[in-house]
Amino acid sequence: MTALAVASGPSHRVAATLRVASTLAAMGVPPDQTVELITKVIEAGGSSTDVLALPMQVMAGVSEGRGRGVTPAQAAAGIARAAAARANAPGQQRPKHPHP
Repeated sequence: MTALAVASGPSHRVAATLRVASTLAAMGVPPDQTVELITKVIEAGGSSTDVLALPMQVMAGVSEGRGRGVTPAQAAAGIARAAAARANAPGQQRPKHPHP
């Protein structure tokens, strides 16, 4: 919870971030992976709306993977990789969060 509260920073509501994390966990995304996914989306400049959309994106990834056995954890990993790529893209500035 602490890692998510820190990642939320001043521009994301901690309660909403924790609600998304609990939803992802209930879907079967492991806790460490949930924290990583949310953190990477925020670091990539994702808005609160982007964070709130993560459970739907994970379910879409599972649905698109029908027949290939894509789990929620695998779908979340793909979303996290895409967010990390956006955060590390040339010219992309990461939002600065104050240290607690």
